[in-house]
Amino acid sequence: MFIIKFGGSLSKNPETIRKIFEILEEISLNYKFIVLPGGGEFADLVLKYYETHNLNLKISNDACILAMDIVGLMLSNFTKIKTGYELKSNTIFLPSRLLIDSNLEISNEITSDSIAVYIADKVDAETVILLKSVDGIFVEGKTQ
Repeated sequence: MFIIKFGGSLSKNPETIRKIFEILEEISLNYKFIVLPGGGEFADLVLKYYETHNLNLKISNDACILAMDIVGLMLSNFTKIKTGYELKSNTIFLPSRLLIDSNLEISNEITSDSIAVYIADKVDAETVILLKSVDGIFVEGKTQ
């Protein structure tokens, strides 16, 4: 079993989502994994409101976790892989029910990347894969 953290920033491009999930559907025939969506722009908006509207930290945290659910539901539009609130293999995991009332530290420093590691520990996953958008690839010290 492994955890695939789908960076929220990747959800901006429908073609990217389709291509990634085509690969994941193929991989699902031979491997067990759980896709954990990041909160992307939805979580970014919550954090902006946290600052501008002086939101309570717990409310901000919970809203960011719900943002992960929103991105997960959106991702399900592009794949046959089902969403779910339980930690089952070959699903897009919607983390709100597990995390909102958990004993996880309440902090805006907790990211969906660190939640992916937390989930991996809960299911004894051997690997965490972080899928993220990047500004370029470094080859021999130069961006390409």
